[in-house]
Amino acid sequence: MEPALPSRWPTSLVLFAVVALGYTAWRAPGDLVWDDTPTVLANLYSAPSGPVISFADPNFLRSMWREDFGAVHVDGYRPLSWAVRRVSLAFQARSAWAPAGFLALNAVLAGLLAVALFWLARRFTQTTAGALFSVFLLLASTPILTGFLVLFTGIQALVPLAMCAALNCYFASVDSKRPRFWLLWMGLLLFVAPLYREFAGIAPLLILFLEIQMRRWRSGAAFLSALAFAHALFPTALPHYLFFPDLAVAPVYQLGALGAQARAGIELNAPFLTRIWQAALTLKWRIFLDLVSILPPTLFLLALGGWAATALHHRTPAIPWRPTAFLVFFFLLTFLPFLKVFKEQVHLAYCLVPASILLAASVEALWREAAAVRWAPRLLVAGLVLIVVSDHALNPFIVRAATRDCYAAIGRVTATCTREMPEGSILLSNAHHAADVCLLVRGRFALNYTVMSSGRIDLFIDNPAALYALRKSAGDKRIFCLDVSLPRRRGQPGGDRMHWIVRDRPVELRDLGAIDRVSYRYAFIDPIKMLLPIRNTPWPGSPDLEYDYYRGPALDGAPFVREVAASYHLFEIVGAKTIFEEATDGPPVPTNKADPSGIDRKTASEE
Repeated sequence: MEPALPSRWPTSLVLFAVVALGYTAWRAPGDLVWDDTPTVLANLYSAPSGPVISFADPNFLRSMWREDFGAVHVDGYRPLSWAVRRVSLAFQARSAWAPAGFLALNAVLAGLLAVALFWLARRFTQTTAGALFSVFLLLASTPILTGFLVLFTGIQALVPLAMCAALNCYFASVDSKRPRFWLLWMGLLLFVAPLYREFAGIAPLLILFLEIQMRRWRSGAAFLSALAFAHALFPTALPHYLFFPDLAVAPVYQLGALGAQARAGIELNAPFLTRIWQAALTLKWRIFLDLVSILPPTLFLLALGGWAATALHHRTPAIPWRPTAFLVFFFLLTFLPFLKVFKEQVHLAYCLVPASILLAASVEALWREAAAVRWAPRLLVAGLVLIVVSDHALNPFIVRAATRDCYAAIGRVTATCTREMPEGSILLSNAHHAADVCLLVRGRFALNYTVMSSGRIDLFIDNPAALYALRKSAGDKRIFCLDVSLPRRRGQPGGDRMHWIVRDRPVELRDLGAIDRVSYRYAFIDPIKMLLPIRNTPWPGSPDLEYDYYRGPALDGAPFVREVAASYHLFEIVGAKTIFEEATDGPPVPTNKADPSGIDRKTASEE
């Protein structure tokens, strides 16, 4: 592994400027999208007195400390994430310029991520071009791009940035004659990052692996990493003993959503072998094809060609075995957990850090082998690399255009709802982005969902009894149904998220007609992508919204074209009783909406 040299600073500064400015131009003007919109909607319009979270609150900092650092939330113990969300919501409530500030913050993070990955990758590649290629593979991937659409409700880039920065600090401590400065920063990153996302807790294991490789396991870095891993494994222990005695102490895999997902499908009282078998049955093997789909498939063939060529000609690996072992270990730590807890392709952004380095270095080895022989192999490799680069370079344009088309349709749907629905009405929808509609109308409508969304079980109307209770509490308020339907459901993550009131007609509905549709078509270049199943088609929009839209091959069958599509239909619930009311003619039977796990109860297709 080549040490990082000061001569890389000019390249790093240029890379930071290009990525930060490029992100700003790409994401401008900074309009909010899901996942930011439902949190802003709830903060600004759920209380008649004004924003729930605001800098005007004299207890703002005290509430942050008690409610964010002193409690386990539905998604686990992520106090820094919730604190950032709280501060961002307060800024959003205070200033119309807040989105511009979030945009600038994310631009800086994008630039820092590019530089951190470049310095890390340069230790495993033979050339600067190879390291820059790995940066391109990561930043132009759909998981990273779609994650960067979200401005503050979970800044995804912070996790890979923290991991890359901690590893760079470790390598700098090894290279430096005065390692304490770098070890201090490494330790700070290792201890703080898991408080934002528990997944960052794998970074100490990576450094321990490197220490063992270098036979330095008695060093200060190993000691710090061991302590940091214990902290990441029991993140509530220190806060419990120092500040919050009522805060539960438990392993990270038993806290919140992570714990619920890890236990899903497994009988805790079953024999050990039975639990192992149940765990194997619940693994999501499709993520192997998801990994191939978010990077050009031809890239994997080129990488395999690099290993085959170097083995055939020199009897050596494409990358020396020690760096290869580290990158493979890094990849497995960031990839294998999602066999169990995977929900969306955006989560694969973490494993793309080692994967991009490994693939870039492997292709670099193939290029060296091709450059040493006749023109025909060089031309073939150059052509395949051109296919990979051209196909991958389309992603930023596709994600930007798909998001704009989807939100343009949301804007038109909002205009129709504003015209048809009087203020104070209730909107029932089966789409996540109904929250975007309600935010655009500044909370003029109350929002409920007919499928689980936003983790808000209190907004979930899932049966006639719940609908009866809603109608009874609504009084004279009019209730409308916004049905977002997919042109095809086969292979779609949200294929079973139908609007059950529209489907089952438990009440009389007045049909206001099809009010809009969205159809965004885009091209791809890599021919191997045509062989991938529809289920593994990358989603080019804001995370979670993949459950609201069709995404797959073009609906008209055009080759090398994919499509994002959905249609909108509006109904109003009128006079007649529900099926439940006719059957019982009395109060509803209470429905158990309590979920002991405290997490978003998503449908089977989402899991």
